[in-house]
Amino acid sequence: MASAASAPDSQQDLLDVIGKANSSYASIKSDFKQSRTIKASGKTISLEGVLCYTRADKMSMRYSVPKTDLLIINPGKLYMNRGGKSSLFDTGKNARMKSLSSTLLDCVAGNPAKVADDNNADLSVLPSSDSYVVTISAKAGISNKYSRIQLTYRKSDCVLVKMIMDEPSGVSNAYEMSSIEKNVSVADSEFVIPKH
Repeated sequence: MASAASAPDSQQDLLDVIGKANSSYASIKSDFKQSRTIKASGKTISLEGVLCYTRADKMSMRYSVPKTDLLIINPGKLYMNRGGKSSLFDTGKNARMKSLSSTLLDCVAGNPAKVADDNNADLSVLPSSDSYVVTISAKAGISNKYSRIQLTYRKSDCVLVKMIMDEPSGVSNAYEMSSIEKNVSVADSEFVIPKH
């Protein structure tokens, strides 16, 4: 008969399982497909690319569709290029960009409890046959960048495989990861912010 320790069922137990597994990954690399939906118009834009992450708080999302788009997070910096327009932010001085940077890093790093704490949001965890689904919801009356974030971690290794980020403006971004590699060598060049 399985012991209680081998079958975590409390919310904190499940969060601990996700966090512990991810703490053993020095890096993660995966392909991703992104769907950006504007609810007011019903328009959906499809994007795709490669995501690289390291525990040194570095992350990049290099888009192949469209090729101009790029996001790079370095400690203290967040760089974005969307539609050929580039912006570089000092996250020590820009609270909104600091929040975006830490939210993305913590989601990929398997630390959804910190995302909820940082955003003063509610959190729930539901296990399924093959995944743990974490939902982070904005509390009533609190203005957040996100009204809801839903994270799906693969049960076999607790790696993030799906992320849905709903904004109060009605824009929703859904990311699905595939061809996931853990503890692979990631070149420093992945995180070099282009001159602009």
